Amino acid sequence: MFLDPNFKRLSKISNYLPPFGVRTQEKIIDHILQATKSYSLGSELDRLSCKKCIIIGNGGILFNKSLGSQIDQYDVVVRLNEAPVAGFEKDVGSKTTMRITYPEGAIQRPERYEKSSLFVLSAFKLMDFKWLRHMVFKEKLRSMEGFWKSVARVVPREPEDIRILNPYFIQEAAFKFIGLPHNNGVMGKGNIPTLGTVAITMALHNCDEVAVAGFGYDMNTPHAPLHYYEKLMMSAIKETVLLKQTPCDWCVLMVFNSVRMFSVKLHRVLVPRGKDGSDVEDKGFEFEALLGSVCVFTSESSILSMCCCILWLEALNINSSTVYYNLLVYSLS
Repeated sequence: MFLDPNFKRLSKISNYLPPFGVRTQEKIIDHILQATKSYSLGSELDRLSCKKCIIIGNGGILFNKSLGSQIDQYDVVVRLNEAPVAGFEKDVGSKTTMRITYPEGAIQRPERYEKSSLFVLSAFKLMDFKWLRHMVFKEKLRSMEGFWKSVARVVPREPEDIRILNPYFIQEAAFKFIGLPHNNGVMGKGNIPTLGTVAITMALHNCDEVAVAGFGYDMNTPHAPLHYYEKLMMSAIKETVLLKQTPCDWCVLMVFNSVRMFSVKLHRVLVPRGKDGSDVEDKGFEFEALLGSVCVFTSESSILSMCCCILWLEALNINSSTVYYNLLVYSLS
């Protein structure tokens, strides 16, 4: 899940530059890890035989849904960037196990940091590791060069509460699951996955049960909040822009009128060809929602990023033609 002192042995990341690997950054990462001295979720969570994790997106569809108590029941609650908790506990819960972010997305007001959570860097560029070194060693950040917006100058966490996310999750989310352009493993336009997709990828590798909440946009309600914590409305953005910017714009989920949790049965559709049936035509996937919920996939509707996650699971080298996943999805209106 996180980098530890043996990270240089990981061939899948040693040959790539950030964000897909650690090449050229080995010394600075070593320096950081010598200070943090902690590389896991913690002994209590590590001992769990079945980890239930939930990834909390920042979408306005969380607003006024009163999911907080359900969210807090999960073993691992993952939040992204600077999305606040205080004042929104009823909808987003009060528990934070880790907050995954990068310099430009990190909370800039020290008083807003949760005292008991892990600060996890998802590095997207070379400067991100240098920034983290300053945060770990409490050094003054003298220059903003290399950042695309203002960044946090202080992270009020002790070194042992700071982690570096394994960049393999960025690599896998981009190339293996979503199918973004590889570009020889070099960061370029159109091949960087969102932080939410990276977090979901990480959870699928490390948790026994994965849930998401707060992903997706309700384009049919122009006065709905874009994010649960701010006043900017959906009317401020255009649907066409959203569709073009979403990696899985071909896979969308109709937003339901109520909150539902459901498991998904996913199977390939293989149609026999030829008289002996030895040859088959792969028709792709069919989806069947279990537990009485209805899952409707169309080509035009509000986008719920979680549907991408369902398709990604096929990339996990599972040989069975019919697969059941304990993937819980919050579908919110």
